[in-house]
Amino acid sequence: MALHYMKTLVDTARESFLILDSDLRVIEANPIFFIKPFRLRRTKINKFVYVLGNGQWDIPELKRLLENILPSKKFKGL
Repeated sequence: MALHYMKTLVDTARESFLILDSDLRVIEANPIFFIKPFRLRRTKINKFVYVLGNGQWDIPELKRLLENILPSKKFKGL
């Protein structure tokens, strides 16, 4: 049920939307994320967020935020 709900949210979001697992791999992203402004391919699902866009997301400050802040803010419902 929760997975279906998450997929529905992703598919209907009007803004770029990205869902990561606890290892910071891309679980899902909505079509808008892939089309604009990032122009990525869906083949990037299950890849680390840092490899998106040929490494354009491999930003030291982003890494620090994702690796230090997100683990403490995990959603417990899935």
